Amino acid sequence: MKRTFSCIALILSLLLALPSALAADQPPKADETLVKQLLPDYTMVSGIVNDGVMRLIMEKQDGTRVFVGGLQDQNGVWQLTESTPLPEGAILGVENFVTSLGIKGESYYHAVTLSPFHDGTWGVTLLYPEGDAPMIFMGQNWISTDSVRTSAVFGDHPWADITVIDWNTLPVNADSAVPPSAGDWALVHNPDPADRLNLRTEPNTSCRTLGKYYNGTPVKLLTGRSNGFVQVDILGVTGWMMEDFISYETSTQVIPMVGLQLFGKEDVISVYEKADAASPFVQMNCDFVIIGVVGSNWYHVWYPTLNFGGYVQSDALWEGNG
Repeated sequence: MKRTFSCIALILSLLLALPSALAADQPPKADETLVKQLLPDYTMVSGIVNDGVMRLIMEKQDGTRVFVGGLQDQNGVWQLTESTPLPEGAILGVENFVTSLGIKGESYYHAVTLSPFHDGTWGVTLLYPEGDAPMIFMGQNWISTDSVRTSAVFGDHPWADITVIDWNTLPVNADSAVPPSAGDWALVHNPDPADRLNLRTEPNTSCRTLGKYYNGTPVKLLTGRSNGFVQVDILGVTGWMMEDFISYETSTQVIPMVGLQLFGKEDVISVYEKADAASPFVQMNCDFVIIGVVGSNWYHVWYPTLNFGGYVQSDALWEGNG
């Protein structure tokens, strides 16, 4: 049931998707007539709409209940993603976690927030286990029990796609929330944390740089190896990095996010597709991590929850709030 849709429409609709999990006010109930049009063979058990995002528990004709997440594209068309069958007794909304699923624990509910990522897939983005266990924050390829701005463990994990998720394996504490595999992921890791690692167009130190990246920047490993360089992808930008400054131990290593901590001069800033003011851009909030520097006046930024990246002009940021 999953479909692709506009990057711009997705980003705009997601600006408040995760924070809304902590909101105390109940979002509007989903329109049952609309839901019936979208899913004529299903029965709506419960559903809410919040900031352009629809979250539903639906019952199929065989009695199976599933979660269905919906987003509107720029033409107003709803794009839907259906989960694997939900555990028995799952509900929508747990106390003030009104947009979260309630999955039964031993004596209460685990609050599980499901949100869409930049590529249109839906996965777990926040899990608040019953009892005294800390919240667990998740992206497509990272997990943290603090904040990704401070530290996270990077690697492949099985809770990033609701179309194949096994609900019985949801982590309920920090020990069970470690990604089982680093997969094709690695980290920039300079011996001197103050240094930045060049992403070059070719495997040679004399070739043009596409940006200089801070320690802890996650990179996706590609197949290329040459001249002491490894080919990598950083949020859709492909190039070559010196392999001596890449760490492969990401399944057990915490990301030290040592990039610049800068703030937007405005609450909403322009995030460009390329380090070029003539390239397409979207208006975003400032909840990003700076991972690299491009040229003299651009920063490469990463939105961990969305797994979205882009470029911000340096004069749009400052070191503090004045």
